[in-house]
Amino acid sequence: MDPALSRRALFRALPPRPAHPPAAVPSTRDTLTCQGSLLGNASLVQLDIANPYDAALVDLVQALSDQAPRGEARRSGRPHPAARRARDALAANLAGDIGLADLADAAGADRFRLTRLFREAYGRSPHAYLVQLRLKAARRALAAGESPARAAADCGFADQSHLGRWFRRAYGLTPAAYRRICTNLPD
Repeated sequence: MDPALSRRALFRALPPRPAHPPAAVPSTRDTLTCQGSLLGNASLVQLDIANPYDAALVDLVQALSDQAPRGEARRSGRPHPAARRARDALAANLAGDIGLADLADAAGADRFRLTRLFREAYGRSPHAYLVQLRLKAARRALAAGESPARAAADCGFADQSHLGRWFRRAYGLTPAAYRRICTNLPD
């Protein structure tokens, strides 16, 4: 959910904020205690649900918590088996051209569910994970002294410039510069 959209919706629903907030302490009957991890760094936050701002905040937190992932893999901390199978297929086909449909077949899930499970388990899409694996393999090859063109071909990049674009984006230097740093070999 877009934070700016949430903020706009929240402030549109609220009455104008008073110039001076009321100094009265809310009664315990009208107070909701929330865990601070939802609303900030405080250990406990007292909210006056009679106050329209606090009530709107409670509604927003409730709406966001209703959208939180509730899968078994998320609760147990272990990736879903389909996500693990997809990760293994990506590692096995590092240099190959594996599409999402092929990956979904290997994982035993449809491509939409696989993408959702994979992102939940590993924090990125299958393609981003594959690029990360390829970059890691290219780094190892370059550190071993291989040429950037050879490393690109061995690691599944289309060509040397494709490796160069991804390498600069990820590490801030060219593959040749990385190779020079690691091996002190001329190009």
